[in-house]
Amino acid sequence: MHINEITAQLDRTGIPLLLGAANNGVHTLPDGLTDVHTQLLDYIEEHADHRNRIDQPKEERAIGRMLQQLGGATAFGNAEDIIIDHLQPSLDRFLIEFRETADAAGKYAQLGYQDGSGLLTETDDVRKAYIKLTELFPKYSALRASWLHLRPKATGDTIDPMGLNSPLAEVANLPDLVPNWQMAAAHRAPWPWPANVFHVRMGWLLDHDAHIWLPTRQEQDQVWQQYNPGRRAIAA
Repeated sequence: MHINEITAQLDRTGIPLLLGAANNGVHTLPDGLTDVHTQLLDYIEEHADHRNRIDQPKEERAIGRMLQQLGGATAFGNAEDIIIDHLQPSLDRFLIEFRETADAAGKYAQLGYQDGSGLLTETDDVRKAYIKLTELFPKYSALRASWLHLRPKATGDTIDPMGLNSPLAEVANLPDLVPNWQMAAAHRAPWPWPANVFHVRMGWLLDHDAHIWLPTRQEQDQVWQQYNPGRRAIAA
């Protein structure tokens, strides 16, 4: 068994993705995941030969058990538990952080504000807030990447025809805010926010009381049914 093969199997568990986000303060994870991951890496380093291979049956079995343990930690009910207990609360904290940062940036975070030259004469607090505001996208993107990895492992497909890429999977009450949201999602109508810059779009959504979320399959199904009563559900 070559190290590259082990790494590929480890990547399929999603643990490196999730730990990377957790180590960057994006979201939390259940206790113990880091320990098992560290044990696996240490075991590989200790037992790999000069060809980066581990070929002793006993050692291969030990690695297999650790990989199985890591895979099981992010599968089925465990995946949904991580979404509910770790990702969703982390999103709530992120949205509070975003709002506080936007408020501190003042007019420079306002929708449609184009002229940033005035920042040169602003206080350090305003400049730092605006810079932070423009740098929040990677954190939000990492949150959604972890959710996109875990959701398919949880409890099956959603009845929402657009699946995990559905706008309803990001904004639960989008139809209340954008009546022609399906046209906009199909690129046949414009979205109402003035620019697709992350902080402008997110600011517009929050200013209009958008319910930003990382839903479970059941939660997404309920919202799709709410806005599509009587319509035949089609699994994604």
